[in-house]
Amino acid sequence: MTQLAKFLSLGILAVMVWIKLMGITDPDTLLYKCVVFPLPFWGVVVFGAISAAIVLYRTFTFNDCPDAAKELLEQIDEARKDLRKRGMKSL
Repeated sequence: MTQLAKFLSLGILAVMVWIKLMGITDPDTLLYKCVVFPLPFWGVVVFGAISAAIVLYRTFTFNDCPDAAKELLEQIDEARKDLRKRGMKSL
């Protein structure tokens, strides 16, 4: 199952549970006004906060690859030498 299918399945399930809660609670109660009705808003807020935390964590724990950087610089130097041999002049 793809990530999109999992996300959509959970989203549909959450909407179904919310609709059921809207149907079984009395609209005049405090529970309905403070918890059940704003539940989708808080769901979006929590989803955004978790997503931001994941992005920040993966950004701060990003691995450097010094060997790959060194290899890339060597390849760039090799390409420059090859282009000079073929008559290309640098700006």
